[in-house]
Amino acid sequence: AVVSTQSTGKYGAMGSILAHEITHGFDAASNAQWKEEGDRGQMEERQGCLVEQYGAYGHGSLQVNGDMTLNENIADNVGLQVSYKAHKNNWKSSHERFPVAGVKLNADQMFFISFAQMRCYRYGRENLDRTFYQPYQIYSPPDFRAL
Repeated sequence: AVVSTQSTGKYGAMGSILAHEITHGFDAASNAQWKEEGDRGQMEERQGCLVEQYGAYGHGSLQVNGDMTLNENIADNVGLQVSYKAHKNNWKSSHERFPVAGVKLNADQMFFISFAQMRCYRYGRENLDRTFYQPYQIYSPPDFRAL
């Protein structure tokens, strides 16, 4: 895609993936290993919000399991936040006026389009069923990862 060749697209796509992976060092799986008791309670409260949010997503009768997808959802959300902050810092120091000549989208719009394009694909009913019913499904379906 054209967007991914520009700096905004690089932060939206690759930046969010890199920050996602780094975030795994601080997600629920490592929570008990390094958090103080007060921090742990606050983290568990915030995790509960994500479990509830993602547990409300679904396609018809198929629902996302917010508990099983928690660590990936944390990494997705934090990865996007970190890459967006990096994008904003880069944009301030950059001399780019428009990310793509002739495209009337601002840098933030280009950033989020690039992020969403990573999760954009079609899948039929068979793949949809497989996405929701895998016994160890740790990822939310792609369309819910780009909300």
